[in-house]
Amino acid sequence: MYFFLPYERDGLPNLIHTLKSNPSFLNQRFDLWREEILEFWIPRFRFSFNLEAIEGMKEQGLTLPFTSGELTEVSDSSKSHKLYVSKILQKAFVEVNEKGTEASASTTAVFELFSAMWLKPKPSFVASHPFLFMIREETSLAVFGAVLNPVLDS
Repeated sequence: MYFFLPYERDGLPNLIHTLKSNPSFLNQRFDLWREEILEFWIPRFRFSFNLEAIEGMKEQGLTLPFTSGELTEVSDSSKSHKLYVSKILQKAFVEVNEKGTEASASTTAVFELFSAMWLKPKPSFVASHPFLFMIREETSLAVFGAVLNPVLDS
């Protein structure tokens, strides 16, 4: 799962515009590296949607299985010349929460040693404003969405 958090609190429209102007960005392989971060927070969220996918597939140029007779070799029936795909229904459900983890508390002591050398502070990832998320398989995008109102629970 990937998260895209704009630097600016109101930066989601610009991020979406950037992604729309470069659609291949989401299909690229991301070279990831490990970096220790000071704080990581994303809100719990859940969404589901249903989609009838044929029109979108036709818009992308896929028409073969949607016309009568295109699937004749799939069946031995004498009526196979009338066989075609009439609907493709897609249902997606995504839930992100802390289930499966234990609540714990920790205390960290931060010690500083004065020196003339400046140390780069550890970055944080705190999704306290709108962000995008993406779930994908190795080679294809599976789910892409936005959390528009991440609210901190007290």
